[in-house]
Amino acid sequence: MKIGVVGYGEVGKIFAVGLKQTAESVCCWDIRFESVTDSELQLMHAGQHQVKVCASVAELCAQSDLIISVVTASN
Repeated sequence: MKIGVVGYGEVGKIFAVGLKQTAESVCCWDIRFESVTDSELQLMHAGQHQVKVCASVAELCAQSDLIISVVTASN
C-alpha cells in the first residue's frame, strides 16, 4: 500500500517512519515545506527515513492509496 501523510510535524514524522516499515511507500507534504526557513530540518528528516517529499497535496493524493492527515485542529 502507498501511504500519504499530510502534515510532517512531530506526529507526521512518527506516523511516516512507523508506516514506512510495512508500506510499499510513504510520501508526505506539509505547508512548511514551502518556507525556506522552516523546511530544512523536515526535508532532511524525510530523506534520512526514505519518506518521499511531495511538492503539493495534489501530488501526494496522486501517489497514495491511503491518506492520513495529521495537521493541527486549527488547520
